[in-house]
Amino acid sequence: MFKFFIPIFLAFLDSDVQDDIIIKDITDVVEINHVYKKNENGGLTQKFVQVIWWDWKKPLLIPEKNDAGAYTGNSYRGSGFVVVDFRVTAASYSNLRLAKKITPRRFGEKWICIFYDAEKDCFREVTSRWRIITHTLYDREMVNKDIMHSSLRRKLAKANMRRVSQEVEDLIDRNTAPEVGWR
Repeated sequence: MFKFFIPIFLAFLDSDVQDDIIIKDITDVVEINHVYKKNENGGLTQKFVQVIWWDWKKPLLIPEKNDAGAYTGNSYRGSGFVVVDFRVTAASYSNLRLAKKITPRRFGEKWICIFYDAEKDCFREVTSRWRIITHTLYDREMVNKDIMHSSLRRKLAKANMRRVSQEVEDLIDRNTAPEVGWR
């Protein structure tokens, strides 16, 4: 019985400072974006819901548009919000079991999202100054790619975690648990 618990205990003692259980980030704004599409009856159907984290960026090169709304190919110096990262939380085209629960909660003057990030296999805590809720017929995250390409985004912090459970499984499989003189 003790041979099973000793490797687990030792694995936790051996963990580095960077092996955080919760990855923490700070952004300026968290947005809950409800995206709709027009259906065949002329009504609106929800396409998906996404949580988008934004940062204020200054200076920023903003693509110039003409009076018709088309891009001219020129840019001008300005400032604005750019997407840090996003997670789709519900989609009409996906299985409902895959829906993620990311709900910004008010804590003092901040908005905090605490969630399990299945994409990166870690828990996250993202703190933002403001929260907005939008209902659109377009994907705001995709539109922001015109200002800053997704490859240039800051992104949420990378998970730098070792798989403790895998270490424990390896120790158990190899039966290399250290002998302890406790009796």
